[in-house]
Amino acid sequence: MQVDPRVRGGAARTQYLPYLDELLTDPYEVWAMIQQHKGTGKTEFRVRLIKRIDTGDKEGLLPVAQANKGQLEAWTFVPTRDLKYLNRQREGVLVYARE
Repeated sequence: MQVDPRVRGGAARTQYLPYLDELLTDPYEVWAMIQQHKGTGKTEFRVRLIKRIDTGDKEGLLPVAQANKGQLEAWTFVPTRDLKYLNRQREGVLVYARE
């Protein structure tokens, strides 16, 4: 599926949705954390799944999903080769890492 290159943000990232299943079933890392919501101040336990996918383009793809109370609450796909960005997604306690 091709997305108009002028489209930015979430709509442009929908082309990567087929990778969501791979992220959820075979992540590279799983991080657990307690986060405080910036708006409400409420503290909740969250789990973040991280994986890097080589798409064959000059950039790789970093899919990240976050779950709260057993439900997928957020996901994104970031075309990047920037390892600093990947490292910023590593937050909390590492509970799983693929060997």
